[in-house]
Amino acid sequence: MYLVGYDGNQNIHITVDNLFDDFINGTENTIAMFGTDGTVLADSILSQNAGATLLTVAGQLNVDAAATFDTSIAVTGDSTLNGNVTLGDASTDLITQTGTLYLNGPVKDTTDTLGVVDQILVSDASGELTFQDLLATHVESAEVIKVPVKNVQGSALEKGDPVYISGTIGASGRLEVQLADASNAAKMPAVGLLFQDLANNEEGYVVVTGKLRNITTDPIDGVTPTEGDVVYVKPSGTSGAALTTTKPVYGNFIQNMGKVGRVSNGNSGTLVVSSILRSNDVPNLTPGKIWVGSTGNTIESSSITLTEATGAIQFNEYGAGTFTGTAVKNLAVDSSGNVIETDGNIIDGSGTANYVSKWSDANTLTDSVIYDDGTNVGIGTTSPSTKLDVNGNVIANRYYGSGSTTYYVDPNDTTQAAYLAGDIRIKDSGTATIKLDSTSIYPGSAIIATKNGSESPNRGELSWYENPGIQGSQWIARQSSSPYTASSILLPTSTNRDFEVVVYGTERFRVDSSTGNFGIGTTSPSQKLEVVGAAKLHGNLIFDDSYNVVGGDTLELQTGGSTKIVLDSADNGVLIDNGSGGLVSDTFKSNFDDNIFTGNVSISGDVGIDESIIHNGDVNTKFGFVANDNFAITTAGFERVRVTSGGSVGIGTNNPVAKLQVSGGVQVADDSATATADRVGTLRYRTSGNNSYVDMCMQTGASTYAWVNIVQNNW
Repeated sequence: MYLVGYDGNQNIHITVDNLFDDFINGTENTIAMFGTDGTVLADSILSQNAGATLLTVAGQLNVDAAATFDTSIAVTGDSTLNGNVTLGDASTDLITQTGTLYLNGPVKDTTDTLGVVDQILVSDASGELTFQDLLATHVESAEVIKVPVKNVQGSALEKGDPVYISGTIGASGRLEVQLADASNAAKMPAVGLLFQDLANNEEGYVVVTGKLRNITTDPIDGVTPTEGDVVYVKPSGTSGAALTTTKPVYGNFIQNMGKVGRVSNGNSGTLVVSSILRSNDVPNLTPGKIWVGSTGNTIESSSITLTEATGAIQFNEYGAGTFTGTAVKNLAVDSSGNVIETDGNIIDGSGTANYVSKWSDANTLTDSVIYDDGTNVGIGTTSPSTKLDVNGNVIANRYYGSGSTTYYVDPNDTTQAAYLAGDIRIKDSGTATIKLDSTSIYPGSAIIATKNGSESPNRGELSWYENPGIQGSQWIARQSSSPYTASSILLPTSTNRDFEVVVYGTERFRVDSSTGNFGIGTTSPSQKLEVVGAAKLHGNLIFDDSYNVVGGDTLELQTGGSTKIVLDSADNGVLIDNGSGGLVSDTFKSNFDDNIFTGNVSISGDVGIDESIIHNGDVNTKFGFVANDNFAITTAGFERVRVTSGGSVGIGTNNPVAKLQVSGGVQVADDSATATADRVGTLRYRTSGNNSYVDMCMQTGASTYAWVNIVQNNW
């Protein structure tokens, strides 16, 4: 009988031996085994139907050395095969495994009928494994290729980070990786994208090619991509933000890591990785440079610069090198865009930076006087401060006006028009100080002197008007601060306005453009000279009738529209209103000789004087009326005597508070007259021998009066 038992190493042994006496009841079809005491038989984990060829293992099957099965094996638990397992050679002999099968050795085909070289075991999804060709079964359906790596960044890296190879881990061949950076040549190119998050010094995988699933792809570097967008290694990126959809520019490396396969702002995005382990072979060049072949294939031309925006080609080494021959051909571009050689005059010459060139002869360029700094243009200056800055005089041919905006070089040729787009301004330190205004109709044009560049208000102007109400020219000067009071002179070119002179905001005189009358203090003079206000004349007033002007030899003084005094040098002398509307001539006639009064003047009636009677030739000596009801005498420019309206007399004071108030000393002399009533209050000073007396005339009785001594001195 076959007996089964465990040895000390928990191995199953099947042997043929004598039956033991101590049997216990067992389960049908279950193979018996010794119990723990080695004497009692009990159920094992093996079972086999009577007459069947299938052996069933209900627990774990361990094979440490070798096992030979001539029939099929069904294992419902785990199997660990550390040794060789030989199965029956019938096609029906199978290993049925419902648990996990651990193979610590190879699967060997001893009959050479289970497969050929390079074939692999493939599941048919129904529980059977078969040998199939690798290329036919798996390469076409492979989704991702990974290589084992270790993070030696010094900090954690995230899934999807681009990494570069920084070393290897001994003989294992596992790659040491760190975060790639497109701005650093030492950290490029990237080997691929991390397959999972890795802590520092943690091992994992990097995707070299294929799909990297379950990753956030919205946003990438702050931008929401679309499927098919190219993904690059980002310059100066950080973990979790080391990719970009923006192609790196000059100064950085370019490495295409793949494309966006699926856009997701969660964790269901996909990147299709294609790492070729190299960045741009044609370098990211300096703007305008072109690439030329070299030993290292990384050289940009230092001789030629292209400007894409203008299509210009610049030869930076012109004049250098060994090409010192004479130029015999020109380069030109034909209608097909080809650069060709042409015959013709060779253009040469040299110039200075920023100067506009000119032809010095048919083939030679040299500097002109025009300087262009890129912002402003100067003539005669290399530091223009405005759009056009001329150091020197400017002379231009006259433009003939036609309309308000169009001017013609030649008035007979209206096809050559010159348009003035704005004013002409003369500036000082960047601020317009003089403006030539020719763009408006009212006024027609003006020269304006501004105040710190402001024209509201300006400092002054010289204007030419074409307004029907103001035709002519006006010269205005304004006060430089508020209230900006102006003085002006208006020169009319029509009778619509008069010649006017305004001084500090007030019109002082004008000439009527229709009559020629001159007015002072009036805007409508009715005579050749009309003065509103006082007039003062130094010298003679001469009436000359040589021009036969009617009334030209007379002077009339009028008040209230009536003639009061007439000076008639031809006939009547001086005629004065007699108070009855007539003129009397007898009074002054005999005393009027060559415009000089040689005798007395007798006036019957009052003589009205506004202020004073002044000594001829001496304005500091006068007597007159300083105020209503006040009279004063002035000598040497000082008022000496004042008589007030109250009858008080002040000497040396203009505000006497007594009938007589003297500011200063009063000197009296001797009065020898007899004391009488009309002398009461009179003081006198007299001497007699060695005595001096001050006496006052006083009343001594009802009708008596005497000189009474007040004080006496002797010596």
